[in-house]
Amino acid sequence: MPFGKHRGRPLCEVPANYLTWLLRKCDLSPWLEQAVQDELSSRELVSPGRKSGARTRRGCNHLPALDWAGIIRTWYREQALLHHPDRAGPESTAIMAAITAARERLEQLVRAKVG
Repeated sequence: MPFGKHRGRPLCEVPANYLTWLLRKCDLSPWLEQAVQDELSSRELVSPGRKSGARTRRGCNHLPALDWAGIIRTWYREQALLHHPDRAGPESTAIMAAITAARERLEQLVRAKVG
């Protein structure tokens, strides 16, 4: 949640009545409105009698269901084409090393969050 009293919390931890209020009363950006609608729709998987935030079929994952490995790989290839020493000259060696280190760190973070 990017604002309000639940700022910084993933949508799956925000109470359903607050999400419903957001949709009715706030002028949300399109991506946030869609994310709130998706979260409310997913809560229909909760069995009756349980609290609205409880989960039965899916857990609360702080990362959206994206192909993070593919995104990182695409970013790395784009940067390598621009900054590789074979293309940009020997002075770009340090830049390429920083890009490679950033890719490795991003992959570690994704593995830690997803895995």
